[in-house]
Amino acid sequence: MDTATLLACLSHADYSERRRAEAALVAQGESAVLPLITVVETQPLVPALRAASALTRLSDPRGILPIARLLLRDSQQKDVITWLGDWKPRPTKQKEPERTLVALAHLRNDLMATASERTASIAEFFHYLYQHSPKWQPLQLSIEASETDTRFSTSYLIGFLETSKPERAEVIASVLIQKGKVAVPELLEALETTYGKKCQRIL
Repeated sequence: MDTATLLACLSHADYSERRRAEAALVAQGESAVLPLITVVETQPLVPALRAASALTRLSDPRGILPIARLLLRDSQQKDVITWLGDWKPRPTKQKEPERTLVALAHLRNDLMATASERTASIAEFFHYLYQHSPKWQPLQLSIEASETDTRFSTSYLIGFLETSKPERAEVIASVLIQKGKVAVPELLEALETTYGKKCQRIL
């Protein structure tokens, strides 16, 4: 499969398919790094987390800050800190703030650290992350700017139905409705997924 197909599979309803796509992208090596970063920065949490896992396995320092910023979208995704704590350092390429974020994640993951040290390291991690993300917000939040913006692809919008809060899901549903007949084939295909009921309502 080509890179684009594999990236699309990161949103697959079947967890095993998502894992297979992740493994195949890791096997592609450095050529997959920038496409994976794009998924982390622009896609819903389900594919973004799989892409983040792949980037961790590739250990390219360009992925560190985008992965860390997933915590600004959902602070409960503690897997992110675990992944960064498992990052294989590449001192010649890793710069600030990436080096510090990885170091703080390492401290949090260190089994020898006391509970208070682990808690302090998480707090410091978030503080440092906020400090290096001034005015940052996920790119996909721009969907909230207009309820009539139909520039987003149908599959991109459908992906948000699973992870969005109810009020935001309604905004996304309205955009899909305004896309009209062009959205019907993908909505029908999505009926078999975990967000099938929401798609059925839209249809």
